[in-house]
Amino acid sequence: FPVTISYTLPQAMNNRFQGSASFVTLTTLNLLYEAGFDLRLTVHDSIIWQCAASEVQDSWNEARKIIERPIPELYEWEFTSTAECGHNWYEMEEL
Repeated sequence: FPVTISYTLPQAMNNRFQGSASFVTLTTLNLLYEAGFDLRLTVHDSIIWQCAASEVQDSWNEARKIIERPIPELYEWEFTSTAECGHNWYEMEEL
């Protein structure tokens, strides 16, 4: 099938952003794993881990330091993050 420039050019331009986002997410997953987090799932830019209910706030505080760290490869850019917690998807509440 023919490939048109109207599709190819935006995809080529988007590659740099998608590649950088993937790099940040995968590096963050590795750092969280090395810090001892019980990682369960990642979906796009969401990372899910498990901890005891009594450790939720401490776990989030530690994870936030890792997640919001400056990224040297992106000129020390820092990303903000939010967290939700619950026993299931229906009971999720923002921390």
